[in-house]
Amino acid sequence: MKETIGISPGVGILSVFRYIKYKSWYALAEYVDNAIDSYQKNRALLEATSPDYQLRIELELNQEGNFIRISDNAFGISSTDLQRALRMAVRPPDRTGLSEHGMGMKAASCWFCPKWSVETQALGDSVKRKVTFDVERIVSEGVETLEVEVLPSVPKAHFTNILLQGVYSLPTGRAVGKIRDHLTSIYRAFLRDKQVEIIVNGQALKYKAPTTLTAPPYSDKSAPPILWRKEVDFVCAGGQRVTGFAAIFATASTKEAGFALFRRGRVVEGSFDEGYRPAKIFVNTNSYYYQRIFGELHIDDFTASFTKDGIQWEDTEEDFLARLKEAIKAPGLDLLKQANGMRVREAAGGKDNDPPGGAPPPGGAGPAGGGSPGTSSGGNAQPGKGGTPAGGQPPGGGLFGGPSGNKPKPNETGKTNTRVLSAMLNGVSWRVYIELSSNPAHTDWLCISKLCIPADAQPGPNERLLGVRVSMAHPFTQQYDLLNNERLEPLLRLGAAIALAKTVASEGGAHSSGLLMDYINELLIKL
Repeated sequence: MKETIGISPGVGILSVFRYIKYKSWYALAEYVDNAIDSYQKNRALLEATSPDYQLRIELELNQEGNFIRISDNAFGISSTDLQRALRMAVRPPDRTGLSEHGMGMKAASCWFCPKWSVETQALGDSVKRKVTFDVERIVSEGVETLEVEVLPSVPKAHFTNILLQGVYSLPTGRAVGKIRDHLTSIYRAFLRDKQVEIIVNGQALKYKAPTTLTAPPYSDKSAPPILWRKEVDFVCAGGQRVTGFAAIFATASTKEAGFALFRRGRVVEGSFDEGYRPAKIFVNTNSYYYQRIFGELHIDDFTASFTKDGIQWEDTEEDFLARLKEAIKAPGLDLLKQANGMRVREAAGGKDNDPPGGAPPPGGAGPAGGGSPGTSSGGNAQPGKGGTPAGGQPPGGGLFGGPSGNKPKPNETGKTNTRVLSAMLNGVSWRVYIELSSNPAHTDWLCISKLCIPADAQPGPNERLLGVRVSMAHPFTQQYDLLNNERLEPLLRLGAAIALAKTVASEGGAHSSGLLMDYINELLIKL
């Protein structure tokens, strides 16, 4: 007699994902991976939609609403793929890209929060689909099927929105800055090649490579200067090929030295200030190697961990390190010897940190050339979002006075236009910044967001600022030709009035005022 045992993981696994050992930037990277993978596998179709198509991924970490929203304008998820993507432990049919295990989105979402949703429209579809995961209800009731809400949308639109609600521990302040730094470092190759634009809380990530040392060998100061960088290309005993480069910082950086290990174009170990610095090469934290050696190594033939935050070395790391060390100290350009023997002076255009065991000098942690390689630049200002000086009067006047401006032009890259309106309410002057978004991934017709306020905007005396986003790609706007300037102006004032009324009502103690905007956004599609 034979018996059978069911081994399906079941929906209970969703509650286990909360206890995965993630770091917030690696969890957020799961969504970025999916968007890039979607773009890479459908690149020709996407670029055919518009001559200026650019993959754009936006991450909003909203402290007031305690939610995270991730949106992209990649291919979107078709009905068939959505069935697979939301099932437990079902791997994608094509696992050659960044979407490999088929669990990243589900695992990261359940790690972040108890309730999350996916809203998407695939290129070529005329409808969008939305699925909501209430993890507690799914697990407690053993729910095995979820309702897919199918709604009308703008033809030719393509996007995916993921909303994480009630985040267990929302990163704020400096933690958001660190997320920017790590995501910049992780996706540096894609950012360098301009394959993707990644926006975190309104700020575009830009990778700035560190400066490599150019100097004579320390043992012969009269010799011609040498660029202390060498290409690496070797094969490990198990047949795994390793390529990339190793180099010496022009300015020592204890914080950012070390190797970044790449797999399939993105860093899986050694991002930003967590460089891969094995003792076999870097010796210890007090060595000059630890401050000076850096590089990028592509190791596609190795396997990444489930959370893609490390390499599954098994018993191969010792052989890998032996071959790497031999490569970077080979005759002709011995990086280890130079890194340990050199003493850079200010007059030579660089500076060492204090000798081993000493504290780094203030401001001496960044590479020469200005700026950390893992940091983004340019502040929070966005194109077309000029601020108004403190105490300055926005254009126009009176109740919601503002400029007429030109008719906004929708496009696939999600570019925006901004209007400024002003109003006096209950003795307080309000300056309302209205972002006119043509990004199809912004599926709500009306949204309140601080990210719509320019970084340099400062309120004057007895003045408050409010940021509002109105979707120009929304079916309501498109269907009734509301992009016409004469029709658009009263519509923007209506949107500003609703947003301002919701804000004032919430501050006055109206607990359900947010539901009004939610229903407005929903009904504008259904009516």
